Amino acid sequence: MSTQNTRSIYPRGLTTVASFAIFILVAAVAFGAFLLMNMYQGEPVTNDTASNGASYSDPIATPVAIQVAQQSSMKQFTSEDDLNAFLTDHEGSSSLTMNDGLVEDMELSAPAAQSMGVGTASPTTKSSAPDSTKGYSSTNIQVEGVDECDVVKTDGTYIYTVTRNAIDIVKVNSDNSLSMSSTTSIDGNPQNLYVQGDRLVVYGTDTAYSTQPFYDLLPRQSSSFTFVKIFDISDRTSPKKVRDLEFEGNYVDSRMIGDYVYIITSNPFYALTAMPLPVMIEDGNMVTYDMAQGGVYYLDIPYENYAFTRVNAIPVTNDNQDVSSQIYLLNSTENMYVSQTAMYLTYTKYVSDTQIQLEAMQEVLGPKLSATLKQHIKDIEDAPPYVLSYYEKQSKIYQVYAQYIAGLSSSDQTKANNDIQAYVKKTYVDISKELEKTVIQKVAINGATMTLGSTGEVTGHVLNQFSMDEQGDYFRVATTKSSNWSRFADATTDSYNNLYVLDKNLKLVGKVENLAKGEQIYSTRFMQNRAYIVTFKQTDPLFVVDLTSPTNPKVLGELKVPGFSSYLHPYVDTTLIGFGKDADQDGRTKGIKISLFNVADPSNLQEVATYTIGDRGSDSIALYDYKAFLFSKEKNLLVIPMTVRESADGISYGSVTSNGAAVFTVTPTSIDYRATISHLDASEGSVKENNMFYGYSYYSTSVKRTLYIGDELFTVSDRFIKANDLGTLTEEASLPLAS
Repeated sequence: MSTQNTRSIYPRGLTTVASFAIFILVAAVAFGAFLLMNMYQGEPVTNDTASNGASYSDPIATPVAIQVAQQSSMKQFTSEDDLNAFLTDHEGSSSLTMNDGLVEDMELSAPAAQSMGVGTASPTTKSSAPDSTKGYSSTNIQVEGVDECDVVKTDGTYIYTVTRNAIDIVKVNSDNSLSMSSTTSIDGNPQNLYVQGDRLVVYGTDTAYSTQPFYDLLPRQSSSFTFVKIFDISDRTSPKKVRDLEFEGNYVDSRMIGDYVYIITSNPFYALTAMPLPVMIEDGNMVTYDMAQGGVYYLDIPYENYAFTRVNAIPVTNDNQDVSSQIYLLNSTENMYVSQTAMYLTYTKYVSDTQIQLEAMQEVLGPKLSATLKQHIKDIEDAPPYVLSYYEKQSKIYQVYAQYIAGLSSSDQTKANNDIQAYVKKTYVDISKELEKTVIQKVAINGATMTLGSTGEVTGHVLNQFSMDEQGDYFRVATTKSSNWSRFADATTDSYNNLYVLDKNLKLVGKVENLAKGEQIYSTRFMQNRAYIVTFKQTDPLFVVDLTSPTNPKVLGELKVPGFSSYLHPYVDTTLIGFGKDADQDGRTKGIKISLFNVADPSNLQEVATYTIGDRGSDSIALYDYKAFLFSKEKNLLVIPMTVRESADGISYGSVTSNGAAVFTVTPTSIDYRATISHLDASEGSVKENNMFYGYSYYSTSVKRTLYIGDELFTVSDRFIKANDLGTLTEEASLPLAS
């Protein structure tokens, strides 16, 4: 997802002389305070020099077109002096409010996962845990061999779950009964976990960092810490903590490949301190980042908010091996795609409307200023950034132009207004395709070694990780170019969607553009040499793009159906399961919808089966978090947690009629509802707690995850794990979890 901040101080539709003059005068006075509340996100020029000659930028006098171009390549600080000089000069660019520098949770608009491993998966390290002879489901992941964290894991013998502030390890006995092997309390708020043989890795947010001794050494305005704790679980009845790590910053995303967990954190920069870089705490001892060894990568841009993005490679099985890290000084890491050999970080280019307009005023009015006013502007521009921040310079320059405007006649004010608007429009037309452009940074990964790779860029913004895919030497990415990226855009301009193919050096080699004008991407699924793209406005167009020839991708077919699929999952190579919302002919969403798409003949795509359940307000965790979606082709099994609402007219929000795991039988041509497994305790009469999970409102008895081991289906909430026979769905066991 990308954040579209079109901050501006120039009112839309300003045409009268009076309003123009008044606006300039008022804006000049109020601009400084306004900026503190509505921070600007700008870019670079080169006139400042760090201590060892490394150059960086002050954007106040740099043409917008050059600023956009400068956002496409990384630079590197190799000394602390250079980094501190940069931060000192750009300190005024940082927000004064708490902001982690990151786009909202990547899973809020969760689309389909790329694959779902099923089987008796054996870990890469030797485990003393009993090997399960039964088939079992594993976490719904995007890339084979690249594990993803989850609130529930299983190895076929044990179920591991994050329950409130504890980790429960539950044994599934041979008679399918359940027994609690251990409950391990976690300081802080545990969020997700990994299991690798006899090692369990849990991460979360440390809520007590400010009370720990090391925090006295960190003069921060505000900080948060992400903990990573590694346990030896060779004895499941008595897990032993073997490593305790704390990373300054907020959790972004993570993956596990082999014996390494790669976790990304981001820490906002507020003001220069003696230790600006985010630190790592290991077993209570502070570990500082070695600038001489790793450096800090950055983009030479005065961001709205600076944040240190830290990429950490954590060894899971070797407790004596150091954590290796890379640090990036960015505004945000928006989305991440990870293959077995590379990590791809993305961010979106941006120039604010305010900057475009200021440049217009400088070009149109600047040559007409008196020598005195010109010198005033030069003095403002020449002031070091640590004396006058970029925002303060903007405010003062606006005051100069306000002084000039106030002395013009009515007719000259009108002409100046028209000339400025004409310049703004031309500038926007010239750079519009560059303004919303995703830059992709590749990082090669091999165990503890991480190496900065190539940089590429494509038009539009990326919805989420599933809009990206690596196959062989090619990287494929689907984007949406928004219609409202800037208020200077033509009101009649429609959004459109694209698919790009880049080579191993991230150079563009193939593209399909202008798909579904006026719509945006809701989900993407890459499967071998095809891409399936769902867009939506009133109906749900499903596009099939042939990627057999990377240099010549082609749209093979399109199918329009009511509603939309925010999640696509493969049934077989020729059939897709779509999960999303139903909608009426005007695009108003209704209940939950499951679809089966036959894509064997792209020229004749078919929705061969559908199942709708509930009315408006019906919801599912799986709409936001793909890991809640359980499917097995071999078992014809589909299980989705749902809260179903029904109303008399089928249009308005109704009452909750069902809350639990809905079980379906799925064949290549049919979807049949079987039953809903509920965790409601009837003796209580009602559910007490109301919580949030990835943006989804749920109760403590709402099912968050489902899995199977052999012929037993397990459902997990914050209250229970239940076991039901897959054949009859009869409940066979129930075990309370930690509270």
